[in-house]
Amino acid sequence: MFSGHALELRHHWKQAALLHHRARDLLVRQRTMLINAIRGHLGEFGIIAPAGRHRVADLVNLLQSADDADVPALAREALQSLFAEALLRCASRRSRP
Repeated sequence: MFSGHALELRHHWKQAALLHHRARDLLVRQRTMLINAIRGHLGEFGIIAPAGRHRVADLVNLLQSADDADVPALAREALQSLFAEALLRCASRRSRP
């Protein structure tokens, strides 16, 4: 249905730039949510580490040094999957120019 108002179309380059910024923002938010979820889950087992994406490797080391009494095998498996995704996202961000 036409409302009678003329809509100004954005130039392709401007639309592409906006899409680039929105996509990057989405990926950064997802990475942050993922890392915070990992920290929260580890906190439930008493494993605490400082915040920040550069601390993901520290979290991995803390999980690996914990024994099955601290973190059950089922939880460890789920956390390792989350870590794999987090490390992939952090590494892909570093490899960009």
